[in-house]
Amino acid sequence: MLVIPLLLGYGYAFPRAVKQANLPVILLSGLIALVNGLMEEMLWRCRVGQSSGRRSHMCCLTFQGWEPGFISVREGEVNKNTMQKVEIIRAGPEDAGQLKTIAVAAKAYWGYPEDWMARWADAVRITPEYIRENEVHKAMKDGEIAGWYALVYQDELAILDHMWVRPDLIRRGIGRRLFNHAVQGATANGARQIETESDPNAVGFYQHMGLRLAGKRKTDLGRRIPVMVMDLRKNN
Repeated sequence: MLVIPLLLGYGYAFPRAVKQANLPVILLSGLIALVNGLMEEMLWRCRVGQSSGRRSHMCCLTFQGWEPGFISVREGEVNKNTMQKVEIIRAGPEDAGQLKTIAVAAKAYWGYPEDWMARWADAVRITPEYIRENEVHKAMKDGEIAGWYALVYQDELAILDHMWVRPDLIRRGIGRRLFNHAVQGATANGARQIETESDPNAVGFYQHMGLRLAGKRKTDLGRRIPVMVMDLRKNN
């Protein structure tokens, strides 16, 4: 019963030391920390508990940073502070090793078995030649590569061959920034459609970005994965 008046802070006489400590803000910050902890646990369970093939809608919620007296809860909200520090530039052949490391770490983020991850990592070829021959861009944050994407062109089709974000920076808006940059580049190069073979865990992200499910395709490892497409003419 005391929580509401403490949060409101109206008409109650607190000792001077408590007032100076700004007790309502302290209580609010504690509440946010508790909620964030619970949400992180729920999001982790959603990532690794894929046996049912279903996710709670709550897994799409992200709790952002707060200011005194204000809590922001948004679906797909972008962390503006992170985005202000991100720059997307062309990757070079010397980045091949780092780009593959990020790709493998981002794939493993979804909890795949180690033996399957070893086969997947062995099959992925991110070489200096690949970077030279294709349109590969990296997102830089604080002097380090935060994520990257690669576009491969087939006539008027732009294939989003890779798009990965470092696991410690997932849900910070970097994936959205990379995808939008890729769309702009594909459009500028005359592509009429963009296509990607999506990890099943990333389908929701691509749908949110405007792609639609066009079917499934069998990979070299024997899985059937979603194929997502978007008509770029609608964005012109």
